[in-house]
Amino acid sequence: MQKHDHSGQSALIRLENVTKSFDNTEVLKNITLSIFEGDLVSIIGPSGCGKSTLLRCINALEIIDGGSVRVADMVLDRRAGADVSHKEIEKRAHRLRQSVGMVFQTFNLFPHKTIVENTMMAPMVVQGVDKEIAREIALRQLDKVGLKSLAERRPDQLSGGQIQRAAIARALAMSPSVMLYDEPTSALDPELVGEVLSVMRELNAEGMTQIIVTHEMQFAKDASDYIVFMDKGEIVEILAEEFMVEHPKDIRTQKFLKRIMSLGREDVING
Repeated sequence: MQKHDHSGQSALIRLENVTKSFDNTEVLKNITLSIFEGDLVSIIGPSGCGKSTLLRCINALEIIDGGSVRVADMVLDRRAGADVSHKEIEKRAHRLRQSVGMVFQTFNLFPHKTIVENTMMAPMVVQGVDKEIAREIALRQLDKVGLKSLAERRPDQLSGGQIQRAAIARALAMSPSVMLYDEPTSALDPELVGEVLSVMRELNAEGMTQIIVTHEMQFAKDASDYIVFMDKGEIVEILAEEFMVEHPKDIRTQKFLKRIMSLGREDVING
């Protein structure tokens, strides 16, 4: 596990007492978290604990019910006393989404368009970038993820790992301040997982801020600045050192990691 020195640095992302409910069920409960520029943060926890909702609140795909979300200089404030109209919140949410890249479990590429066309679309549609410039940006990002030579292929002509790397290139084409990944390897065959994780390592080396909801514990342990463990809509524990990963304080973290590790061993035995 790596560790950056953040002394004197202000957080790039700051969540304060964030709450979110669906159908009267509280999914996020007073989440407070700071993430600094260049950090790679892994979020782990049992299914349904709020990990994906947290990501969607950071990039304003879901609008928080309470608290505040700040990404760089953009703030969504739903704290008591914050007199902000619904129209203004939507306006700020739109701006925030433009600076946050998102990669999902499913690939969400347009099947009838080539990889380079998929990557060009957001800069052209959202930012109004000229077609030729958008193509240059797209090819540069595809080169970064090792796909420039396959730029003219459609998604159905690529492997799952290649498609997910193309999805990363598409998000990078918007020059985001931060990249979010929602279990980006869960739909991949095991032999294809490594090529996607290697792209994240390379982006980390370049200083890209990244937040990853993942079940790849070895990657989380090796590559993260810290690991956030969530359960039942709350941040239970932040594991910031190797010792804390091996010996977490909270019993819920202990049980979860023990179960994950035992599943991993069984997979190795059965495989």
